[in-house]
Formats: sequence, C-alpha cells, structure tokens
Amino acid sequence: MSKFLLENVSDGLFKLKTYWKKPPRGYYLSYKEFLNLSLGFGISSFLSVMIGMATFDVI
Repeated sequence: MSKFLLENVSDGLFKLKTYWKKPPRGYYLSYKEFLNLSLGFGISSFLSVMIGMATFDVI
C-alpha cells in the first residue's frame, strides 16, 4: 500500500514540475497559469460574496 502511494506522489510531483511552465500535450494552459486563474476567480468570487453580505446587512 505505501509503495503504491509513494509511486503516485512521486509521479504527481514529477508532472507538476514538468508542466509548471509549459502545458501538457493537448492543453493550452500550464499548471502555473491554471493556478493563477483559479486564485484570481476565487478572490473575485469571495469579494462579491462579502460585498453582497455587507449590502444585505445595510438594508
């Protein structure tokens, strides 16, 4: 069981390092760009919820 887990973790880290700056074959975004986009949309979503809560409290 631990050998299987170790192989999966090492394979995942290898793929992360390999495709951090260049996208995998058949994709258009590298992992770094995907992470930045995910964080950017997540922050905007969080801010919209906070603004919505603030305006709801005022009314």
